[in-house]
Amino acid sequence: MQESIGILRDALPKLAESDRTFAESLLDQWSSRGLSEKQMAWVTRLIDRATRPEPVDSVLIGSVEPIVSLIEQARSRLKWPAILLGDGETELRVSVAGPQSRSPGAVNVTSIERGADGKRSWFGRIQPNGRFEPAARLNRSEGEKIAALLVEFAAAPATVAASYGHRTGHCCFCNLKLDDERSTSVGYGRTCAKNWGVPWGSKAC
Repeated sequence: MQESIGILRDALPKLAESDRTFAESLLDQWSSRGLSEKQMAWVTRLIDRATRPEPVDSVLIGSVEPIVSLIEQARSRLKWPAILLGDGETELRVSVAGPQSRSPGAVNVTSIERGADGKRSWFGRIQPNGRFEPAARLNRSEGEKIAALLVEFAAAPATVAASYGHRTGHCCFCNLKLDDERSTSVGYGRTCAKNWGVPWGSKAC
C-alpha cells in the first residue's frame, strides 16, 4: 500500500487536472487517517491512467498493393509467407491477413522474435486503405519509428526487405543465415528467391 501511494505521488504531474485534484485529496487523506479498500482501488486506477502510454495516431503509410503483391506471389509455395525488415533499431515482421481474419487483406505488423509465451509482439496493422493503425500499447516514439520504416517499405518492399539481409546476414524472408556471398549481396537465399519470384544476383535489388 505504501508503495502504491509513493507511485501515485510521483505520477501527479502526468494526470489530467481533474484526476490530479482527486489524487491529491486521496494522498491528503492517506496522511491523516488512511484509505478504505474502495479508495485504494482508485489509487490503482489513477496510477494506471498516469502511466498509460499516450495514444498513437494512425499514419498514412501509402499503398499496400506492392506489399500484398509481393507476399501473394509466395503464397502458392509457402503456407505462411512473411517479410522481415529493420534498420538496426526497429525490427519488424509483416504478413497479409487471410480472408477469415479480423481484417482481411490488411498487413499485420509484429516482432520478428517470439517471446517467452511463444507469441510475437503485436505492433499493429496497415489497413487496405494504406493507413497504419498502431497497437494501443505502443508509445508515441515507438509508433513513429515503426511508421517511418513502414513508409519506406511500402514505397519499395523488395529493396527495403533485402536491406535486412544485407545488414544481418539472415534472409529477409525465412530468417535463416545466409551462407554464401551472392545471397548476402542480395539479402535473401536462392530458394527464397524462387519462392518469392524475385531475382537472385548482384543486380537483384
